[in-house]
Amino acid sequence: MQQLKCRVKTIQDLIDNSRVYAIDGRKYIKETADKSIGTNDKAILTDLEKDLSHLDIWGIDELSSLTEKLASGMDFSVGKIAQPLRSVLCGKLPAPGIYEVMYVLGKNETLNRLNDIL
Repeated sequence: MQQLKCRVKTIQDLIDNSRVYAIDGRKYIKETADKSIGTNDKAILTDLEKDLSHLDIWGIDELSSLTEKLASGMDFSVGKIAQPLRSVLCGKLPAPGIYEVMYVLGKNETLNRLNDIL
């Protein structure tokens, strides 16, 4: 909740930014993400999904570290992973911090939303 509070200015902003956690919007998210995710993005997200599925500790630091390691290994910025990942997990941009979203959604829901697109 603290992460949401620091990113919003109005109650409506808080409501809009918290929907990603409260609504089972996987169908909506899939339709939205399908429009914004390209073939290269899907390849990157496939690699991320494989790494995430083997992650034992589902914490913000571990999620951040894993994503940074993947980006470094592919020789590009974390943003190249974070932007399509936001689309897949939240269905819209901008969204709350991606590691916070993954942490709050939990491992199963994060992987389910990724697999819906892949």
